[in-house]
Amino acid sequence: MSSARRRPSSTERQQQQQLLRQQLRKPRNYLEAGLIFACAIIAIWRIAHLPGPYAIPLALETCLPVAFALFLFFVRRPGEMGAVWATDARAFRPSLEDGAVFGLLMGPVVAAVLLLIASDQVLPDSFRFPGGEPIYSPAFLVEGPPQILKHTTPLPVGTSTLILSRCGLLNMQNLISTIFFAHVAAARYLRKPETLPRSTSAKVQSFALFAVSLGSMLSGLRIVARTYDIPIWKELEDWEFIVIAFMYQVDLFMVTRLARRNFTIGELGIVAQLGATIALETVHLTVTKLWPVATPFLKTYRHPTPLIIFQLALTAGAFMAGLLLSPILYLSRHLAQKPTHRLRWPEKRNLHRRLLSTSFYALTAIYILGVLGMWVRWLLVKRDPWLWTFRFLFQGAYPFSRFALIAYWTSLIGASVFSWQMVVNSIKRPQPINNRTTASLQRPAAYTTISSESNPALRKAVHLSLNARRKFFHFLAVLLFVPGILWDPALMHLAFSLAFSLFIFMEYIRYFALLPFGASLHVFLNQFLDSKDAGPVILSHFYLLSGCAASLWLEGPSPIYDVMGVLVLGIGDALASILGRKYGRHSWPGSPKTLEGSVTFVGSIVLCGWILQVVGLVPPFNLIRFTIASTAVGLMEGASEQNDNLILPLFAFVVMYISRV
Repeated sequence: MSSARRRPSSTERQQQQQLLRQQLRKPRNYLEAGLIFACAIIAIWRIAHLPGPYAIPLALETCLPVAFALFLFFVRRPGEMGAVWATDARAFRPSLEDGAVFGLLMGPVVAAVLLLIASDQVLPDSFRFPGGEPIYSPAFLVEGPPQILKHTTPLPVGTSTLILSRCGLLNMQNLISTIFFAHVAAARYLRKPETLPRSTSAKVQSFALFAVSLGSMLSGLRIVARTYDIPIWKELEDWEFIVIAFMYQVDLFMVTRLARRNFTIGELGIVAQLGATIALETVHLTVTKLWPVATPFLKTYRHPTPLIIFQLALTAGAFMAGLLLSPILYLSRHLAQKPTHRLRWPEKRNLHRRLLSTSFYALTAIYILGVLGMWVRWLLVKRDPWLWTFRFLFQGAYPFSRFALIAYWTSLIGASVFSWQMVVNSIKRPQPINNRTTASLQRPAAYTTISSESNPALRKAVHLSLNARRKFFHFLAVLLFVPGILWDPALMHLAFSLAFSLFIFMEYIRYFALLPFGASLHVFLNQFLDSKDAGPVILSHFYLLSGCAASLWLEGPSPIYDVMGVLVLGIGDALASILGRKYGRHSWPGSPKTLEGSVTFVGSIVLCGWILQVVGLVPPFNLIRFTIASTAVGLMEGASEQNDNLILPLFAFVVMYISRV
């Protein structure tokens, strides 16, 4: 049976028509594309000049995503919206650009830079082990990799486990980009939107058939390439190839169904890439532990320290918990949404909701304490994860320095939330603005519509109020994260992972209306929605946290890399938004962002980086190259229509290394 579709309101139709007119008028964004293409070409050039037999094949293979991106950029019309198979443009966030070039290139470019970083860190042969190299850092940071492998077979000369793993990572990202291009091209050329099936079951069947067919075709292409000794996706095992093709395509479709209109096609490609990468890294650790003799080396894309094990348990484990408990979550949301008179036992509605919520909390606790705890214990070579964490807290620079940092975070978060709630309560009373009131400001931004006839002062007040609310937490992120990253990056790494996992469970509670916190979380988070939070899932806090943590999680070569995500989002983006809105007079072509805001963005980042260097919080670096890299990030911030919190930290990490900061 066809699923019923809600008719768009007249206001929504007007907004869609206005967006379509803007898309048709928008010129091709050469600046945005030129920046990411330049990074890709430079990374390919440097990989081609690496020592080792893997260099030239990887460089040539990485040219494939660049060719795909060039095809989409020049063949499609400016402003044309892409889609994956069995979806249409209505499944994606409305935007002037769909970001397909980012979805194709960001993963391979980041993987290429990680490979270059690993190549710069090659150790002498006597210090290279198949189970992972030692961590040469102060002892209070983190211990080295656990001894999972049961052999000491020497690695090829001039390589390390990190280099070999990241060669596989680059193969994986190139394969994912090929799959992504196949979906976008097939959705554009092989199937018209009017022929898209209306029912969910028909869409699932169509997508599954296409995914299996595409996976089979790529597997056949790989077999032919292997027969003729063509080195494409060479570092991937057969089972890895199948798992990647399956997981990535499942991620694409699941996200379009569960987080409808939350992503552009480019943002979807990046998020699905990250999800597939984390999942495969988790699988690699598990397979290595199961077959420690047959596995040639420990294949993780970062140094395989206990911090990586905990991160995978917290992030991948949180998503797995939602999948396993999805029936309970579905019933909870169904009961919360369905009108009381349509329920079979309306008088027991609250009782059933309480039972479902209690079941979710109880089963989640069992899952964390049982399944995840035992998995971490297994990988830590029979060390209890809870005792390991307790000991870890005492291994800072001083015996109680990590407890002091945790106390600082707790007090700052508590004071900030309390102060913000006081501010919210103080502005709830309507105040006159030219014989009108600001009562409408109390409504969530995503549900507030201001017509063209509205009072300009009221419209400006709404925008400034929303902007102030969002940037308040950007500045809070600076106060929270910069001391932790610079003073104790290992604790900050674990704290970021724990916070991300907590955000996932908070979103479960909010979206599926679990008692007793679901409604309160929904009201609180709705205060910070903007036009890019168009879908059912609230992602702003996820983007902000992961953007600040990205450089630390990617293990940059210098502390200035680790703190760059916080500088970009917490200082540069926040000041650019505030000052650009207030003083900006010259807009970027086809964008509401201003040149004055972009200048503020670059200047604030360079100033903060210089201060960190002068006071000795980061090692010396080349300030001129840092300024060039910050300028490139500022140009991307002004030119891109994608979500800044997702795109800018990754692009900053890439351009910092390419500029040799």
